[in-house]
Amino acid sequence: MIAPPRNPNLLAKHTRDGARPRILLPPGLGDCHWVILKLRDFLSKHCAIAEADVWLWDMGGPRRSAEFIQRVPFLRFVDYMVIPRIYGAQLRELCRTDRTVISNYCGFDFAFALNGWMELGKPIDNAMGSEPEWDYPILEAAQETAFALEHRAKGPWILTYFSALLWANELGVQSVRNLLTRLEASFPGHRILQVGLPWDSEFADKLGRPREFNMCGQTDPDEYFALLRGCDGMVGFANGNTILTTYFGRPTVMVWNRKRYPNSGFRSNWVQPGAKYSSLEMEDFSPGRAADDLLRLTGGFTENADWNAAINIKAAASCAEALNACGDPVSPDRKSPLGSLNQESA
Repeated sequence: MIAPPRNPNLLAKHTRDGARPRILLPPGLGDCHWVILKLRDFLSKHCAIAEADVWLWDMGGPRRSAEFIQRVPFLRFVDYMVIPRIYGAQLRELCRTDRTVISNYCGFDFAFALNGWMELGKPIDNAMGSEPEWDYPILEAAQETAFALEHRAKGPWILTYFSALLWANELGVQSVRNLLTRLEASFPGHRILQVGLPWDSEFADKLGRPREFNMCGQTDPDEYFALLRGCDGMVGFANGNTILTTYFGRPTVMVWNRKRYPNSGFRSNWVQPGAKYSSLEMEDFSPGRAADDLLRLTGGFTENADWNAAINIKAAASCAEALNACGDPVSPDRKSPLGSLNQESA
């Protein structure tokens, strides 16, 4: 792995010569998103350039955040990094308290995390001493757009996310099965798909659905982001999947566990104004209520059909534009299609 330079005067150097600051972010998709919402304004106030080289701290979990970072044009992903144990206490403080930034940490200009702040129910507007950028850009690769068009030709889709690594066993197989049945009734003509990582497949397989339903671990990064951006709605546990569908403007019903996240402020303190979003406590969960909430957020199936047509027109135009910009959508490096885009923006 590529280590950042060990220079105690990094911040002063970068402020002086305009080099990109080196920053450390937490590994989760949602965790990164919260910081990025505040990051460009923070950097513009503290550095000579509102761009950054990004390392993600390696905690041994999933590694989809690197592909996410590559889609943000003012960031350049460098590597994952295992943080030496002697520095671990400060990172735990970031994740468990209302502290959000550490300067000159372990060779980085800044280490960020909003996990503790958010879980305490504090408004994201007040975090990091900067303003949120509610419409920061997340680039869409030509491969991603092409996959979305191909996938929508099979019919529109609703996403779900229920994992045994969170609270699916507590919620129960039958409750999720009943939800899927209600979603099919509420959204005729839609396919119901479960997204997730390979270890989320075990619970999905218990639901007795058609083979196509379980997309856990079956998508590359382009396909994964295409499913999130292009869905007509999402119902699932609070995690990076549902956080990103909310940011992408997709109607999202997020299911929370009151025992794990007792502060009610955390249900909405990160949600952008005007989002098609609602929260539902797992302890109060019912399949009918979750499906009805999603139907309400979409405006009903009739409006949804018009919305689908608009998406298809927009997607076709985006695809043509992306192909002109990027060339052949079948990249020889399928896993990192945005590498060249980020180099150009560097």
